[in-house]
Amino acid sequence: MEPPDPSVEPADAATMDQWDSLVAGADGGFVFQTSMWGKFWQRYVGGQPTYWVAKDGDGAIVGLLMVLRKTPAWDVFFERPLGQVILPVMRSVFPILEVLNGPVIIAPDSAAAVNRAFAVHLRGWSTRNGLLRKVIVTSPPSVPDEGIWSEFESYGFHVTRLQTILIDLQKSEEELWRQLHRSARKTVSRAQREGVVVRQMNDMGELRHLYRSVASGRERLGLRTFGFRNWELMWEWLAPADAIQMFVAEAGGHVVACLGVWAFGRMIQEFASVRIEDNSPGGDLLKWEVIQWGRRHGYASYDLAGVNLSPEASEKEQKIARYKLKWGGVPASSTRHSSVSGPYWRPEMARG
Repeated sequence: MEPPDPSVEPADAATMDQWDSLVAGADGGFVFQTSMWGKFWQRYVGGQPTYWVAKDGDGAIVGLLMVLRKTPAWDVFFERPLGQVILPVMRSVFPILEVLNGPVIIAPDSAAAVNRAFAVHLRGWSTRNGLLRKVIVTSPPSVPDEGIWSEFESYGFHVTRLQTILIDLQKSEEELWRQLHRSARKTVSRAQREGVVVRQMNDMGELRHLYRSVASGRERLGLRTFGFRNWELMWEWLAPADAIQMFVAEAGGHVVACLGVWAFGRMIQEFASVRIEDNSPGGDLLKWEVIQWGRRHGYASYDLAGVNLSPEASEKEQKIARYKLKWGGVPASSTRHSSVSGPYWRPEMARG
């Protein structure tokens, strides 16, 4: 006889005290499911995060779920005039519950049952709140996709397959060097010959100066950059746990590239990779040095943060894919499960 599915209940104070350590110890647990990420998001964007636990029949915790409350197109209104007035109203009327890198599976043998329990729980929420209700659940990347996330599809969630590149950091420096594409080895060696220096940043004043350089570089590309408060609050909530790391490459005393990573559990993931001087090889040396940093600090993998490997990808996306593949990683997959309900629901809204 199959045991009953886990029960889902709000996390109590005792569980919250150990929440982040439980996430860190779980296979696939990452910073986006931590309480410190929830606090950062609440302070920066708004919306109270919620924390749920799945317990088996004996009361043992077998799964965790941290959920952010968002709204459609929040980034359009965020840091705009009246945005702080509009967004709370939109979160109430058109709520989106978003789960990043979750659920967190504490008991691997119960993975399917945990996902089933959370799918039922989230689906139930989506029938009770707001005029347009959407739930988005994005699983952790895996090689290969283990298929345990299909439980969400059984409860009416639409699935989208996502791709990224994962570099295995559990190899020696020599192995990692050999698996680089020759073009990467060539530019790394050139940067070393030209005296490019890579260093880690730990000072808020330096961080502010770097932000201005990054914002200027993104502006040249026609890309929007959120205000410095984004970096400042991430630093406030994540740096004490070493969950955010910033690196720069310098040539001739000035910054030519920067790279930021989230580092938590067994994985590091890029969140900011910017070439401030396009013709400098410093960006490639920076990438190589961060790969080595992750290996030395005992992380198992380096997520290059998304890629489109489809034959139908645009020329720009194919160029990005070629660049990421040259670092010796392998394709990995995750899933995004979406569910939409409410009087203004249309089937196409469930996609993405």
